[in-house]
Amino acid sequence: MTFERRLDLEWHHRPGTTRSRIAAADTGRTVLEVIEEIRPTLEKAGVPVRVSEYLDEGDEEMMVNGLDLGQVLVRVKESHDYCHARSRREEMDTCRHPLAEDPEIAAGYTEFMLRKALLLVIEGED
Repeated sequence: MTFERRLDLEWHHRPGTTRSRIAAADTGRTVLEVIEEIRPTLEKAGVPVRVSEYLDEGDEEMMVNGLDLGQVLVRVKESHDYCHARSRREEMDTCRHPLAEDPEIAAGYTEFMLRKALLLVIEGED
């Protein structure tokens, strides 16, 4: 069985919502804006990109290739936080990353994390 690389995002939201709540803490860009920026590169690499919006009365939800993007982002953030933890920095003899100094950024997802989550799902490594 072969794995088909693709990016299929479904955004479920209430009527009148114009901006996703999932946005990069460092740049303010939403997942949809990030996808539109990387779309040409993905399509050039043979990865089809499809973005669909569905209006419903439930809570906002983003599914990427059938997976909840929020859950993928939690795992990406956990691995990021682990790699930047004090014990890891001491072990690697490195300094604290400047983005980790900002509590607003440290509490959310950076654009790098959004991009990493999308790429992990495309590669089937969620």
